[in-house]
Amino acid sequence: MKQHEIHLRKEKYIICIIIYYIVILGNIIQPIIPLYNLYDELVAIFLLIFYAKNFKFLSKNDKWTLYPILIMLFEGFLCTLINRIQTDIVLIIKDCILYSKFFIGITLAKFLFPYLNKDILVKSVQKPTKFLITIIFICSIINLIIDIHMGGEIRNGFRSFQFLYGHYTYLVASMVIMMSITLYKNNFFNKYNLFGCFILLTTLRSKAIIFVLVYIIIGICRKYSIKLKLRSYILMAITSLWIMSDKISDYISWGVYNLRTGLYVVGFLIAMNHFPLGTGFCTFGSNLSFLERSPLYAEYGLNNSQAMGDNQEGAFISDTFWPYIYGQWGIIGLILYVTSIIFIFKSLKQYENNENYYYPSLLLILYLLIGSFAEATFTNETGIFTALIINIFFYNSNDTKQNNLCRHVRHS
Repeated sequence: MKQHEIHLRKEKYIICIIIYYIVILGNIIQPIIPLYNLYDELVAIFLLIFYAKNFKFLSKNDKWTLYPILIMLFEGFLCTLINRIQTDIVLIIKDCILYSKFFIGITLAKFLFPYLNKDILVKSVQKPTKFLITIIFICSIINLIIDIHMGGEIRNGFRSFQFLYGHYTYLVASMVIMMSITLYKNNFFNKYNLFGCFILLTTLRSKAIIFVLVYIIIGICRKYSIKLKLRSYILMAITSLWIMSDKISDYISWGVYNLRTGLYVVGFLIAMNHFPLGTGFCTFGSNLSFLERSPLYAEYGLNNSQAMGDNQEGAFISDTFWPYIYGQWGIIGLILYVTSIIFIFKSLKQYENNENYYYPSLLLILYLLIGSFAEATFTNETGIFTALIINIFFYNSNDTKQNNLCRHVRHS
């Protein structure tokens, strides 16, 4: 290998390592990272500009992941033209990027660094990740005993834990990603991932507790060579609902004054009133639509809900995700979006024999799905950053046909 090629490859490894640390520590070091809040959109735009031309080289399942998202694009424009609730073209373009960026990342990011040695890449961050998990684990134990100002919210008699992150959500997402790295070429119940499960439980967040349950179930299935089938996911879903039953009852008891409940209920009413297409871009269920004061919030009485005053910044809108989909795109859009997610799972399934790719990636996608009922995981930075981690650190197809296609892309 020529000297300049060796240097170029080293530079690619360094870029990947930097991306990893930005993903897991970005919220902590955000003040020193320029334009951090724009990274997710910038990544999506970068992938579209430089890799959209490689669409034809994607696998069949990856193409079918994108087809429904493309149909939603045309449906969104149609709804926008029909209803004319939002007419600002800049806001419409922003919303186009918002709803699609995760799917851009989970497919097109496969072309970023397809030839790097994944063993070398993962091992380069695995030891520091283990050290970081250990530090956070020790802090989580101390936080249970005394208040070290790394949390503080009391739930069910326990002090919740968020480490140095700005919110518990960021710790949960970062820990799930770190656990996927330490799972690589390791067993599910290694001590660092057990530390991670404990840390997730100390956040006292429902999505973290459900993820730990799912993690244990999948770990047991892998240990005893039990294939994950539809009934396995149904069992996990039912168990998750049982765990969440008290929380769901509490939200329902507040009615639409609780913003999360209000968005789900009103989103459904909007989907029925604008059946089957929805209201169009930048009209409901997103920070963008709230900050631009979409008239739908006042029309359906949500302006009197919790955290919806004029002095609010819309952060609580991100406590939900699915009302954004079935409100703006209606029932048809909901079906299309779910179809895309199903094809992501189908795409993963074809690599089931490659455990080093399959299980870490599966857990990350499942976390996004679990979290989407309590936050906008697919449209905030967590979604596309998770897609980058999957494709940069784990994706390494052993399929000859796919490798040949990537090779063709590399030399074209």
